[in-house]
Amino acid sequence: MTAPPPRRPRLRGVVTRCAVALALLAALLGALPAAPAAVAAEPQEVSLRLEAVTPGVLDAAGDTTLTLRGTATNTRETPVRNLQLMLWRDQGTLYTAEDQLTDLALAPATLPVGARVFEVETAYTTDLPPVLEPGQSVPFELSATVDQLGLPAGTGAALVGVHARENGSQTVGRVRTLVPVVGTDPDPVDLVSVVQLDAAPSRLAPDLFADDGLGSDLTEGGRLDTLLTSASREGVSWAVDPLLVAEVADLADGYRVAGDEARPGEHAEAARRWLSRLEALPAETGYRLPWGTPDLLAVASHDDAALTDAVVAAQRPDALAATEQLGRVAELPLLVIPVGGGLDAEGLALVERMDPAVVLVSGAEGSAVLEHEDGAALGDVDAAAFTPTIGPEPLDTPPQVVQHLRTRTLMAALQGEQAVVRVVDTADRARAEEQADAGAEWQRRVPLQEWLTTLADPLTDQLTGPAAGAADQLAPDVLADAVRLRSATVAAAELLVDPTVTEDADRVTSTAVSSWWRAGAADQAGRQRWIAPRRAFLDSLLDGEAIALSVPDDVEMSARSGSFPVTVTNRLERAVRVQVLFTSENAQRLTVPPVTGIELAPGQTVTTTASPRARVNGALTARAQLATPSGRAFGEIEDVRIRATQVGRAGWVIVIASGIVLVGGTVLRVRQVRASQRAATTDPGNAERGGDVPQSAEEETRR
Repeated sequence: MTAPPPRRPRLRGVVTRCAVALALLAALLGALPAAPAAVAAEPQEVSLRLEAVTPGVLDAAGDTTLTLRGTATNTRETPVRNLQLMLWRDQGTLYTAEDQLTDLALAPATLPVGARVFEVETAYTTDLPPVLEPGQSVPFELSATVDQLGLPAGTGAALVGVHARENGSQTVGRVRTLVPVVGTDPDPVDLVSVVQLDAAPSRLAPDLFADDGLGSDLTEGGRLDTLLTSASREGVSWAVDPLLVAEVADLADGYRVAGDEARPGEHAEAARRWLSRLEALPAETGYRLPWGTPDLLAVASHDDAALTDAVVAAQRPDALAATEQLGRVAELPLLVIPVGGGLDAEGLALVERMDPAVVLVSGAEGSAVLEHEDGAALGDVDAAAFTPTIGPEPLDTPPQVVQHLRTRTLMAALQGEQAVVRVVDTADRARAEEQADAGAEWQRRVPLQEWLTTLADPLTDQLTGPAAGAADQLAPDVLADAVRLRSATVAAAELLVDPTVTEDADRVTSTAVSSWWRAGAADQAGRQRWIAPRRAFLDSLLDGEAIALSVPDDVEMSARSGSFPVTVTNRLERAVRVQVLFTSENAQRLTVPPVTGIELAPGQTVTTTASPRARVNGALTARAQLATPSGRAFGEIEDVRIRATQVGRAGWVIVIASGIVLVGGTVLRVRQVRASQRAATTDPGNAERGGDVPQSAEEETRR
């Protein structure tokens, strides 16, 4: 396969760009008297907001009329007198490369100087009120043909705009945008768009949501409705968060919205329609996102195995397949889109553990598509696609975003690039993308899957450099809180006889570190609303109030082993299984084996027996605590004082009994010897038979 032409570097050194801008400024102003430095920061006393640029593409050889419509607003505290608005354009350059736009963005809004259109009546206003009061706005519509604009010949992006003049002598406001001008059609560039379907987590419990925002997003014209419409366009790929699908499915069968008193939700029907439309999307252009869209950069940098393992485990297809609500989504290949497009070496290592099919990153150098050795395909995303840079403010109105999109693909085509890759994640971006397609004959829409079949040279080095968006990443305390939440969720699942009432601990963790909880997100309070009821539920299980342990304060043992009662009370409305663990202050002298296999129905109290074992006399304390069947301790610690006072008594009994047996045996033997001697002396035939003369009793005893 022949590799496509290498892409230009996306970033240039700031020092270099500043030098170019200053050199340009010096060249233009060098012949003038010393100009004040404030010329580069001209105040915008009248704000010009574009509302339409038509047509979005100009034919260089035709008599097309360009029209700019918008609103002018007096933003200063004094009136603006004799305001006039005039069409403006740069007649010196058609922009054909990104570097040119970079330099233009660094230059002051007064450069390039350009020219206003005086010759055409439709290019300036004549009917504005003589005085524009502070805060007052007036509409405008200015137009001129391509010939009247006098743009350079060729193909590229023309810089046009509007100037606001007070009393015909002072410029008090400007607005600028880019308009593609096509003379000769360039070879088309592939345009790859991936629509990202996700939302901030909002489900608090089954059929209960923090608010009705998700439902509103699903209604006609809502954010998720608009994104889904964009995803259904031909040649467009899509990726959906499984968590979003699960939450929308929960909405679809009826739900309540939390409050002082939970109220019925209003958008169940919209949720059902949205799910039906999602099901109709072609699977061959679809992907699934990581559950909850976690902040992968923050997770990777936190360096906590419990956290990273949980986030990785949450993406396993087999675990997702067990969730009936997900349907075919669980079978889609995994696509990872780090928030902001940034990914460093640690983040890439974490992502590859998830076994993704594709990773879309921004700022990667080299080819349009990069393949990490022995890993997933890395797609280089145009992170600046939706961010116009040509000021002054406001510079990102919908028409300016649309023109920026057209300009970037035109420049990519003119530079012979292989592809432009975009991620569409907001309704405004979806609408801008659809509008930007009109008239853009220099681009060809290609699904992500097709684009990946044209992989260029593999990327052999890990991504390096600072992580993009590091300042907005989840804070370490938020990540540590997610780990604690996971531990408590695991304990709850072990504790309950019916664990289905708890959530999957790995998915809870992945959601708890969602990118939606990042600094700068639209709803910072959302995380607290999401996590608070989970904490409350887990605390009710594990704080020792709902499941209570009772042991005696003092226990006295009369032997090496003994027993004492242990009482467990279940105040929950759910059946639980527990064990009681004991920790001795001196395990060499006293041990208390755990009491296992305790199962309690709702409201039940069970009393069982603990069996301490002592090795020596004395009093020691054992600490008793409830635990899940796997040994996760929870609840209050109860102390029991155990005294062993007669551990040695049995030994002394044995010694004394042995002594009695020994003395008794000796006495019996002495009596037997003496009886034998008496018998010998009274038998007259003994000596005559030649028998031995018996020894004395004392001698017999010594023998």
